[in-house]
Amino acid sequence: MPFEHVMPSEAFPPGPPSPAPRTDAGYERELAAARVTESQLREALARSHDLLGQKDEEIRHQEVLKQECQHRLLNNLQMIASLLSMQSRKEPDAEVAARISVAAKRVGAIAHLHRHLHSMDSTETVEFKQYLDELCSDHSTMSRSEERRQDIAVEAVGLKLPTVTAIPLGLIVNELVTNALKHGEGRITVKLEPHVR
Repeated sequence: MPFEHVMPSEAFPPGPPSPAPRTDAGYERELAAARVTESQLREALARSHDLLGQKDEEIRHQEVLKQECQHRLLNNLQMIASLLSMQSRKEPDAEVAARISVAAKRVGAIAHLHRHLHSMDSTETVEFKQYLDELCSDHSTMSRSEERRQDIAVEAVGLKLPTVTAIPLGLIVNELVTNALKHGEGRITVKLEPHVR
């Protein structure tokens, strides 16, 4: 006689209830909600686009103002140097004329340095040895005009630096050379060497 085992129905719990069939009204509600969400996203994107456009315009406006200020500063420095030069030529006292001429050359050197520094703004990298050569040449010319005759030598390797590094470093070198000319004596050497670990 074959063996038969009947499992009670409680051993197999019923599965989840079948979802109710979707009606046309349900589809319409979902579609309307999706359209509202899409409209909100489009409005948010439009606002973001407008804000980005305003920021870009502000940046362009500030860049124009910056260039205009630099241009006016250079013009003012050159005007001062020209007026001082004219005054030195008209001054009957030779000693006073020499001092005015020195002042004119110093203002001209400042204008040249300012122009050179800000010419870097449009480049990503700067050939720093070339910059040092030009900077020290300007200072040498200025020191000779003041009858100090201090030699400035540059011993540097060819090195390209990012502009954001070169500009502040150039200002530091300029300050150091200026102080060395003012308080030191003899030959001034500016060195740029690779750092070996």
